[in-house]
Amino acid sequence: MTEQVKPNIVMTHAYEGGHPDHDALALACHIARELHSRRNSDWSFDLMEFTSYHARVGGIHTYDFLPGDEERGQSYRLTAAECELKVHVARI
Repeated sequence: MTEQVKPNIVMTHAYEGGHPDHDALALACHIARELHSRRNSDWSFDLMEFTSYHARVGGIHTYDFLPGDEERGQSYRLTAAECELKVHVARI
């Protein structure tokens, strides 16, 4: 499917140690991008990670990457309308 759509960006969970399915997906996306870049020189895509949650002393920590990962250089805050759309789509 990726080769039919040819996205510029693929978004995935970050590897945060919060949920094994999220971490597995993050790893799979990184491997897929690496394999894709070895086979396709005509186009590439950026892999962007979003925060979810991870364990910290005292409980679960949300909306922040693990400390010490300075590689994170971009962020995007959803507008109020985008937040509403996200909630609406999640309920479907």
